[in-house]
Amino acid sequence: MHLFSSPMWFIVFSTLCYDSCSGDQYVQQKEADSPFSLNDVVFVLCSQRNNFHQQRAKNKLQKWIQELSTLVDTPQVLGTYDTWAPVGSWTVIPVLSVLSLKYAKKPPTWFFFAMEDTEIDFVKLQEVMINYDPLEDSFIGHALLDSVPSITHHYAPVSGKHLTKYPNFPSGWAMSYQLVKSLADIDLELSFNIDPQFELAFLAKYKTGIDMVQILVNLEAFSITNGVTLTHVKEFCIHPGNTCATHYSQDIPYCGKSLLLSDIHIGVKTTEKYHYSRLPVLKQTWGHDAGDSIRYYSEKEDKVAGTTSLGVPNTETGYCNKMYAILRRAATHEDITSTSWLVITDDDTLLSVPRLLKLLACYDPEVPILMGEAYGFMAHKPNGYTYITGGGGMILSRGAIQRIIASGRTCPRNDSPDDMFLGYTAKALDIDIISSNLFHQAQPFNYPSVVLARQTAISFHRHNEQDPKIVYQQYLKDDETIHHISTKEEL
Repeated sequence: MHLFSSPMWFIVFSTLCYDSCSGDQYVQQKEADSPFSLNDVVFVLCSQRNNFHQQRAKNKLQKWIQELSTLVDTPQVLGTYDTWAPVGSWTVIPVLSVLSLKYAKKPPTWFFFAMEDTEIDFVKLQEVMINYDPLEDSFIGHALLDSVPSITHHYAPVSGKHLTKYPNFPSGWAMSYQLVKSLADIDLELSFNIDPQFELAFLAKYKTGIDMVQILVNLEAFSITNGVTLTHVKEFCIHPGNTCATHYSQDIPYCGKSLLLSDIHIGVKTTEKYHYSRLPVLKQTWGHDAGDSIRYYSEKEDKVAGTTSLGVPNTETGYCNKMYAILRRAATHEDITSTSWLVITDDDTLLSVPRLLKLLACYDPEVPILMGEAYGFMAHKPNGYTYITGGGGMILSRGAIQRIIASGRTCPRNDSPDDMFLGYTAKALDIDIISSNLFHQAQPFNYPSVVLARQTAISFHRHNEQDPKIVYQQYLKDDETIHHISTKEEL
């Protein structure tokens, strides 16, 4: 037997170094003393603090521990739903600082990150990771590339030296302790959090805290020589396969029978200008599936277009007054107060109603919840906040509606950004914000096609660059039957 294959020798050498070495020296001596082992990896499960997600994450961590126990002495696993995780942990970057400090005295060689949907073959993972050097700034994952400049990445370059490869989070990704430590020391000035996958890769590439937008407008002024580019690992898979160490599936979780249409109220924000352009498209696609549960809210009542006046003026931007009027109506109108969920969309949102009803079955409407695709305004900072983007659809539970209305909080101005107001309010009122990448603020071409092919998408937004009817047919339409049962029929 090889001398250093014995766990006993590893423990002895580690203990000798622990009392006299710095964190960096500890990693270097440990690497010299022992071949790579999953003993040297901390597994981080990225999750959320809502009860449903906490339970999913705990079940996943228990599964990991059972499988790892056959390979390592003491599995090291963490979940970001727990109290150790910092503000804005869904953006991942603030998690790095906490991990760097948490393991400063006795660092692992690697941190491996995964999502709730990630499946891991730990034997194959060990065989893969042994090929990469943890003493360098190592960053490995399933690399994604934008085929065209994407609004979700501030139209970053898609070719040349400033092309950014970014990890597909559900496939899992790994960062050496050395890289985590170096990135943790950067004071990040990022104003908006849109795509954590891209923002993490961008930070690693440029290793500067300067806001990404500022870098993108003057790329040639910034050096990439000190940074690290993601290394693509083909065994970190999207689809399952014989050689895969990881894979995933982003289907909607099954939580029993889907909700009924009578459980939801859908409020579509529109304006007179779009009564006969956007609304017909909506009605010809997903509006039909919404039945009597949908209302088209405008500043003008139009019987032909089917709109309801909210009694508030239209604004050119922000639409906070219109959103709040829908919220207030959901809290006071008898025909709506019996519903469990409020769905607020734009008039150019595309939505799968059957899939939404299936997803909502997983959550308790009495718990204050705001759900959709999460963006952040300085979400990694204590004074920042997370919000749900309006274009992809904002979902509020009955508990959230009641808490917001009872608080007396109202829009600062009629044209304040409605989604940001809701996010700021949700933080102040301790409302659960649940992020789901099945909702999309942009059109499909802004996202990698290989990723969309693996998703059961719930929404997209905008009509301007892709035919919305084709988008609906290709990405959102299915043959599930919706139970068109009214409240009176249920009674």
